Amino acid sequence: MSDRNTDEIRLHGMSASPGISIGKAYLVDKEGVDVVEKYLIKEKQIKNETNRFKAAVKKSKDELDSIIDDTPEELKQHASILETQKVLLKDKLLFGKTLEIIKNEQVNAEWALKKAVSNIKLMFRNLPDSYLKERVEDIGHASDLIIR
Repeated sequence: MSDRNTDEIRLHGMSASPGISIGKAYLVDKEGVDVVEKYLIKEKQIKNETNRFKAAVKKSKDELDSIIDDTPEELKQHASILETQKVLLKDKLLFGKTLEIIKNEQVNAEWALKKAVSNIKLMFRNLPDSYLKERVEDIGHASDLIIR
């Protein structure tokens, strides 16, 4: 006989797809992608690190373009969500601030991006406009695309 507790546990949250699922549940950090390691870079590595970040942004944009292009015509109206993600990838608050952090603090791109996103989330959460507060999640999704 197993010592495992088999009591039913009900969890509430955001589903990845509609329907009912029975099985293991995985908790996804509200901050997005798993823990990001911070490391310092030398001044001579700044250009390479900013280029690495720019390449990750381009790759994310290309992936979104591919998904949008492959979207069936009857679902194109929903592709506007992906267009928003593309715009956010090059947004000055996200893109520009990340580059600035890499240069000024001499840290890796992943850490700089996570810090930029955290700062943006703080700014947006203090806004009185509820629509803008909700857009903070879009920024988090865009940064997750880049990090992956």
